[in-house]
Amino acid sequence: MTCNMVQVENNLGRSLVIDLKTDSATKFRQIDHRTIASIIFKNVLYSLKKGGKSFNDVDTHTPKDEAKWDFTKLAVGNVFSGTSYYETVSDLGKGEIFCHEKNFNDRGVTIDKSILNETMENANIWEHEEQISLT
Repeated sequence: MTCNMVQVENNLGRSLVIDLKTDSATKFRQIDHRTIASIIFKNVLYSLKKGGKSFNDVDTHTPKDEAKWDFTKLAVGNVFSGTSYYETVSDLGKGEIFCHEKNFNDRGVTIDKSILNETMENANIWEHEEQISLT
């Protein structure tokens, strides 16, 4: 299917797309993320890794403390991603900040100030919050 993405609904695991090659009058389709074998995004083709688990086979009920991948296969050049939240503890000088990772207060990490400035968002930049209606 060749389509143009209109909206992504990550919570529901699907995307709204316009099917560009259909003859049907209704060109809108909903795509279940678990059924995607490959996708082209910003001129880059991403394919499900050969031998990798299909999205349907991924167990989403694994305990939080259990490993998400086989650590014995760690290799130079591997790429990782994740979402972490940090709370600053102290300024170490030399352009470094010591932080605690939220949800793991016993685990500290030193982060360069340039990384904080160039790649991270700050949740405390707003002067105040205001409740408003959607309309």
